[in-house]
Amino acid sequence: MYRIFSTQWDGRFRLPRLLPALIIVFSCLLLLLLSTLFCYVHPSILDDYENIAWLGFLKRQGYLFLEWSGRYFSNAAVSLSPLRGHSLTDYRWVLLGVFLLFTVSFLTLLLALLRRFSKAPVPVRLATALAGIVLFCNNIPSLQEGFFWYSSAMTYMLPVAAAFGLFSLLFYAEASASPSWFTRIVSLLLAIVALGGNETLYICLPIVFVLWWQARRRADIVRQKFYFWLLLTTVLCLLISLLAPGNYVRQSLNPRPGIGVLFLWLKVSLLTGWSWLSNPFLLLFSGLTVWFLSGYELKIFRIRLWQAFLLPFLFLLLLLLPATLGLGEQPPPRVFNEAYAFFLLGWLVFLLRLIQYLAALQFSKSQFTFLRQASLIAYLLLLLVSFNTNDLRQANFFRIPKSYLRHIPQQYDHAWLARYAEIATATADTLYLKPIPAKSGNPVFFFDITFWPSNSNRFFAQYWGRKMVLADTTGHKINAPR
Repeated sequence: MYRIFSTQWDGRFRLPRLLPALIIVFSCLLLLLLSTLFCYVHPSILDDYENIAWLGFLKRQGYLFLEWSGRYFSNAAVSLSPLRGHSLTDYRWVLLGVFLLFTVSFLTLLLALLRRFSKAPVPVRLATALAGIVLFCNNIPSLQEGFFWYSSAMTYMLPVAAAFGLFSLLFYAEASASPSWFTRIVSLLLAIVALGGNETLYICLPIVFVLWWQARRRADIVRQKFYFWLLLTTVLCLLISLLAPGNYVRQSLNPRPGIGVLFLWLKVSLLTGWSWLSNPFLLLFSGLTVWFLSGYELKIFRIRLWQAFLLPFLFLLLLLLPATLGLGEQPPPRVFNEAYAFFLLGWLVFLLRLIQYLAALQFSKSQFTFLRQASLIAYLLLLLVSFNTNDLRQANFFRIPKSYLRHIPQQYDHAWLARYAEIATATADTLYLKPIPAKSGNPVFFFDITFWPSNSNRFFAQYWGRKMVLADTTGHKINAPR
């Protein structure tokens, strides 16, 4: 390491041949570790049981569209929960499937981005993309609301997976001589799923519009027609989602503080962006990406460096705006999960543009060596200053092994199975159940029953053929007829 201070140093660390392979294997092992948590997931009291309390599917969809939300895809998806078949195993498999779909979709998009703008070999691109997936899973604001809660996974993460799949196909369409019929049909379907899953994905609309406008300027008739129909589809889907009567009924339940909500949106967005930007794991990923890709030629970007730097923050602002306006308060963590995925996508674009910018600078040999040395020292100091024990404790890939060593997920699973058995054998209509233990440090816990008769408690009780369940906070309640 001391050789960086030598005037003879060329300013470049050689990339060990086996390092990309090691990062690929290590990333896959971490993702596999995360996947094992789905063995201990249980349905959430919040929303999961209410969403399946219907007798007619079409009638239920009509009610949701008219009284609750225009998210036609997620409305249908949450209504068709595996819980209707009383299968905990199917519930877990479906959630694992959503996680895998999101991972594959995000990975495909990152690889398409790296292939489009970098001439790095496949192992280097794959290692960089997998490191980005691991970074997302490590820093995601709420794993529970992201992948371990069916209602949220279907409303947020699955639509994001569809949007990322759409973007990947658009990369492919731009690189091919002519978009195939498969590309056209699947792109339309993914747009329908994304916009019908969550209206915050309206950012698909300007992206498709820009592609259509560029094809029109190039007089590319084939792509112009493809993008026109895709643009029309996104507009129609967005109008259906936004103009549904249920949105206005739901909005009446969420009072908004007038113009102040815009200041709240800016404040939350800026503070969130700064906390994400100063995260030491993001800095580690940034250094790894620059190290891996700086030795290979990058294709020309059409955006300037400062525009690329603002891109992730623009994604953050656009994704938080609908939720903040709709709620009149800071959005829940599941919205930030969605925003963080786009933030990392924009950050990778910035890193690629930064590498290209630095490579284009003209310096003498001594100036170039000094710049490399100063940049590396500044990066190491920044990483040292940003790193703290709180970030380490909050990191998911630190919390998950720690929870396994303390047997927290296992105890959580055992407590829920014992609770199901108690409900099945009890004879009273109103049941008093012990609160679920091992909540602190539990990576899969999200919500439990309350000690007052909430709607969530009532729907959970109805699922088991009871009138009401309550949390027993005294330890003296008896579940027997009175």
